[in-house]
Amino acid sequence: KSIQLRPDYIFGYVVLGSILQKLTCDSSAVKFYKKAISLDPKQLFSILSLSEQYLIMGNMSMAEKYFRKAETISPDWFFVLFLGGRLELLKKNYKKADQYFNKYEEKYQSAREYFHGYILLKLGETAVGQGIIDNELKEYLEYAKYHPKGTSRTENAIAEIYAINGDKENAFKWLNKAINKGWIDYRYNLIYPYFKSVKKEKQFDDLIIKMKTKIDSMKAIIIESDPDPEFCE
Repeated sequence: KSIQLRPDYIFGYVVLGSILQKLTCDSSAVKFYKKAISLDPKQLFSILSLSEQYLIMGNMSMAEKYFRKAETISPDWFFVLFLGGRLELLKKNYKKADQYFNKYEEKYQSAREYFHGYILLKLGETAVGQGIIDNELKEYLEYAKYHPKGTSRTENAIAEIYAINGDKENAFKWLNKAINKGWIDYRYNLIYPYFKSVKKEKQFDDLIIKMKTKIDSMKAIIIESDPDPEFCE
């Protein structure tokens, strides 16, 4: 409705794109992100959202293309540095990923997070990397304990940390908790390397299917209320 009332409202298209992304309606999400960019070619959040969309679709060349566009506009912006680090991580360019994360941590006085710890493990800085990961696990578990109504990202992060540590039982336990709380972004669980230790397990496949089933149910409800054939492409 916001788009119908204000067809020039950039963030309306971005929000709709993010919803469609979660529903795996990739072509439709790309369309709305591109519409947002057409309204303001230098609007960073729209550009980065499209880059992220291509990333979870597995189209790294297009993800890189739009990331570089955003980086040209604002190379030191928090979200640019953060996405840059993740792109380099996925390309296994760990030194470059480390540089991006170091830069955003220094510039924005942010503590090192577990994904940076993972990169340091890959660079052979085991003591430092594992120390970061262990500290993050402690903090996330404490946060989950005292903020049970927080977002499912907390439980998913805990699952990722346990998986990095090779603790399959707790990785599955916390990923299932995340799903029960609303986590459906299974493509992140597939694309990023944190679940590498458990990806061949049947229980991991079952949890991916559980998320896909939730998405299919959500699509069915939306289509029933508004049967637009172009809604999800």
